[in-house]
Amino acid sequence: MKWFVLSLVLINGGIFLWFAFNEPPNVRSVEEGRLPRVAEIKLIQDQEAAPGAEPSDAVRSDSSRIEPDATPEISIESGPKNDKPGKGNELARGSVDKAGRECFGIGWFDDIAQARDHLQRLERARSGLDNTGVTERVTPLEDFHWVLIPPMDSREAAMARYRELVDRGVEAYVVPTGESENAISLGLFRSRKSAEDLLSRRQAENIDAVLANFPRNRISYALVFEGAPDRSLLTVDGGSAVGEGKLQLIEFSDCEGVATAEKNP
Repeated sequence: MKWFVLSLVLINGGIFLWFAFNEPPNVRSVEEGRLPRVAEIKLIQDQEAAPGAEPSDAVRSDSSRIEPDATPEISIESGPKNDKPGKGNELARGSVDKAGRECFGIGWFDDIAQARDHLQRLERARSGLDNTGVTERVTPLEDFHWVLIPPMDSREAAMARYRELVDRGVEAYVVPTGESENAISLGLFRSRKSAEDLLSRRQAENIDAVLANFPRNRISYALVFEGAPDRSLLTVDGGSAVGEGKLQLIEFSDCEGVATAEKNP
């Protein structure tokens, strides 16, 4: 009995030590998450305040969580990005290039997977389609407003500063790659006023934050075909891959250079 009791004590002690040494630290490392691409950013409507931080309705209603990964190019105190949208307009007739070829497009799809799906359904339903590829259109959207601490000299310095902020109850994320590598993100906002409110509070706490524009673009895709425009290609089996009435026929001024992606999406 004595040896049995001693064995139980040793087993319990071993379990306690294992959990003590393997408990994860209360620090979010830089590799835990990723900063979404601009097109993937989703604003949240109810963000919980960091433990110990002063609550703010502006932050909770307008801020979105950013997690580490590559970031787009940002500009401090600059205006909206003026990217030109890709070519493509709704048409009444086809576009004929200098070589005498007629071409048109079907779009716009939200992602290339939708374009592939629509093309595959078309090819199953009918033969003789002359698809020459897929093109994309970049449409600039309104910038978000990003409160951040500018990039530091090294990852070690950024992580040390990050831990200081977390210990003070400030929600923050380290940016691991991109133009803003080793910067510390404090909040991303749709509303400039909400961003400025957070910036003022952080600067009042002696946090050297700045306000930057976070540019966003929407990328849409269109299938490109040679031949006369055919409105029946907008639907397959009475429907479309993106919903009834959302696709349109598109004209292109140059059939030769319009397809920019792989030939068979």
